[in-house]
Amino acid sequence: AFPFDFYYYGRNWNESTTRTSRYLTDYNADGIPDLVAPSAGNSSMVLFGELTHYGKLNFNPSSENSLNAVVKGVSPAILNIPEDTLKDLEIVRTWIAPYDGNVTIDGDVELAWTTEDYVYAAIQHNGSFLTGMTAITDTTTPTDMSISTSFTVNKDDTLAFRLRSNRNGYGDLVHWNPEVSYTSGTKTDGNGTDYGQTDYDEAFLLSAYESVQFPADKNFQVDWPNFTVPALSDEVTLRIRLRAEDTDDGTVLLDKGYDYVIPAATQRTPTTDKFIEPGHSSAPGFMQSITSAPEIDSDSTFLCTLTFEVLSTSNVDWQDIGWRPQVEFGPECGEVETIQYPSVYYQTYNRVGKMNAPYATGASSGTQMIVWPRFNTSDYSEIFHDDELGEGLSYPAFMVVKGNNKLLYAVMLEIFEHSISYYEVPTVFGEAGSTSLNLSQAAVNHSFLGSALSGGDVYIEYFAPNDRIGKLLTDHATATIYTIEDEGLGEPLAIEEVSVYYQQRSELQDYLLGWGQFCWSKLTSDVIPTAKMMLPYRSLAEENDFSKGDPPSTEDLESNQDLQALDPKNQEFWPLKATRGEKGVNAGAPIPANLYEDLENLDRWAMLGSYVGAYRYDGMTIPGKLGEQPKPFGTEPLLSPGTYGAEAHALHSKSNTLGQTQGTRIHFTDFNYIESETIDKPEKYFERSIGMFMDFNGDGYPDKLISSGDVKVVLTDPLGGHKSQSLTVGTGKLTKSINVSSGDAVSGTFINNDTRFTYFRTGIGGVSNNVGYTETLAEWRDINGDGLPDRIQNNGPSSLDLELNNGKAILAGVGINNAATSFYRTFNTGLSGTLAKIGGYWSGTGLSFSFGTHTQLVGSKTEKMMVDLNGDGLVDMLEKNGSSFGLYLNTGTSFIQAPSFNFTEVSDLNRHESVGVSTNEGGSIAFPLFSFLFFHFKASLSGNGQD
Repeated sequence: AFPFDFYYYGRNWNESTTRTSRYLTDYNADGIPDLVAPSAGNSSMVLFGELTHYGKLNFNPSSENSLNAVVKGVSPAILNIPEDTLKDLEIVRTWIAPYDGNVTIDGDVELAWTTEDYVYAAIQHNGSFLTGMTAITDTTTPTDMSISTSFTVNKDDTLAFRLRSNRNGYGDLVHWNPEVSYTSGTKTDGNGTDYGQTDYDEAFLLSAYESVQFPADKNFQVDWPNFTVPALSDEVTLRIRLRAEDTDDGTVLLDKGYDYVIPAATQRTPTTDKFIEPGHSSAPGFMQSITSAPEIDSDSTFLCTLTFEVLSTSNVDWQDIGWRPQVEFGPECGEVETIQYPSVYYQTYNRVGKMNAPYATGASSGTQMIVWPRFNTSDYSEIFHDDELGEGLSYPAFMVVKGNNKLLYAVMLEIFEHSISYYEVPTVFGEAGSTSLNLSQAAVNHSFLGSALSGGDVYIEYFAPNDRIGKLLTDHATATIYTIEDEGLGEPLAIEEVSVYYQQRSELQDYLLGWGQFCWSKLTSDVIPTAKMMLPYRSLAEENDFSKGDPPSTEDLESNQDLQALDPKNQEFWPLKATRGEKGVNAGAPIPANLYEDLENLDRWAMLGSYVGAYRYDGMTIPGKLGEQPKPFGTEPLLSPGTYGAEAHALHSKSNTLGQTQGTRIHFTDFNYIESETIDKPEKYFERSIGMFMDFNGDGYPDKLISSGDVKVVLTDPLGGHKSQSLTVGTGKLTKSINVSSGDAVSGTFINNDTRFTYFRTGIGGVSNNVGYTETLAEWRDINGDGLPDRIQNNGPSSLDLELNNGKAILAGVGINNAATSFYRTFNTGLSGTLAKIGGYWSGTGLSFSFGTHTQLVGSKTEKMMVDLNGDGLVDMLEKNGSSFGLYLNTGTSFIQAPSFNFTEVSDLNRHESVGVSTNEGGSIAFPLFSFLFFHFKASLSGNGQD
């Protein structure tokens, strides 16, 4: 054993494209800065700088009145920025067959007018297409995707209803509510739910065990809009659970449930004052007003967690419950400042073990009956894991009897390895059975009359909390029915017609009637194998379980081929996240304005929290593209350049980094020891420019360069415009640099997060630091003093390849010694008084939270740079080695070391430091792609832009 509470290892792939559409340049070489800005047609134009008599700088789309007018002339050659082929974010709705039979499919696909192009739809059965990828192009008439000829499905077969974008995802809103109907006979359950004819809308249930977390010194209140629960076929418990933990030592300070129980066949309106802890007579204070958590100190190091659940012993009309809680924060007894909208977890029994027709008793209305469980085995050990055998453990299940869509009675089963005990269903759902029950007691307390049945039919159903118990019940559970006569119980009648339902959660998130959903991200539209409809990390978790020994070293993890092969960009299967409409949708969503009037319409299973996903409303589904930039918004009119204007281009760069983090929390201490580093593989992980402005031919005007395998340039013409033809002037990359860092990482973060687009919630109290360097591998410098930028590429510690520019092309490279591209070191030290959370995955959800104050020192110092030190017009090479400096003078063709050179009273070549103090508070839930002991994989995808 090792002295760790947990071992953490994570990888973070960060790939971004930056598009700068507004920037300053001196386009017309008049010494006054000009502004490049977006123009009509999704292009850019130059706004020329002009100085007024008072020195004020104005920008004008015409250069006619500038100090050096230019003429637009012919339209410049179009050099498209090379873009990666974007993988699809294909939204797939799935249906799992509850039983064998023949089925048909019905449903039209309606494409919204907002689409820029069209979408594709397809239907597949297990590993083959029923309907191949069909172009949906008509925005006025729905496209029929029905399959009227019945085909055979076996129990647990999967149908997939797929939607994918065409060239882009702009405006791709689709209405498609597929329906599956059995032609070979329908089946209903004791709740009256027809499994023989279902559609996606009917089965849409937003369910997730989503928590709201906050420090105990933060005041909060739980509330919700008014709602009424209609009469249901079984008793239902609505539960609010509040848990508090001391983050210093992991001690659980509070773990309470506040319940509201709705009896079967009873309509109720749940209000906050009715949620009461068992054994108490009133609701807690936070259900009445904004206040602090009960029974614990208001300590910022105590972490509170709120969750919301709906529980029952059997399936009911879950969708009719409609509970939409909200957690409000603000000053005590004051006004609400912020609100969070968590999803409710519905404990549905979503999978069918077996489904039989109800038993026809043939009893008259006055006949009194009782049903009792029966098993054809006495060995129940199959439901236990190997390490649980012989430990005296047990698992619960329920037998529920219904008639005429109403509860008749229920019994709790406690299943041991070789025996079963029977109990009354506990008053508090989830507690162990305490009141034992036998057949005689059941006959007295739970018998029912034939008049309670519809046509004499009785539903005998078993419900289990997992698939292992579900399989046991499916294989071995039956029942016995007795009539109750004056002299006692009548002759037992063995009943085989029982049904079994159980809980089995999967990445499909099929909570109701077999319908689920996921996102499929792949360049091609091939059949999706059912074996791939899951996260790819399952086998990885099983093959890399370090719970039996010491955690591996970072070197071992780096050499692990399974881990090296992981990359979210290549991931095909993505689970969707339950997202309530109150959380809104991000920019660019092609959703009609009227749907925002009722936020339930925006409830969705979303791809990483975006608007791409499957919606509650009318079969609404929105596919998209991975990494697609949002369309520009705004009402500002965009101009086009006139005669004295100039077209310009946005600047583009790409970055691709991989970071890894590992660490432990040591027993009986307050310390999380977390280390993070970037992976130093410059051939794979680097930053580069793919589009830039630069005076390539020395005429004083900026030319446009693009790197797309070859380096191409569009030169300016003598009047200052651009030529209509482009030139290929070389190969390779315009620029290239790498960033390498390592150090102590804040809990739950990665060292290669892009600070421009990341909101940091700082971590553990104490000191953290990291050091690193940035090395330029390719850049442009005028080495020979001819006024033309030459390309230099790193070729080792003190040498480079020089590719001279003659104004028309880049010449073949030659080696140059005693010179190097730019190199500078970075450092980052933080002092935090904060609360952070990384362990304690009690709900199976990855957590990352912090509150407090953070002081940060960030800086850099240059170790290698080029600068003209002797005034001859040639850049020289200057470097720092420890406490001394070295100078290499540029002769125009080589660099030679200058003897006896040193700076005095200078400690660094170029040093930059900044100090910042920030205070933050908040919490977030990191949706895990997969969580398991000692491993945690996360991925975040975003399209970053800079305007």
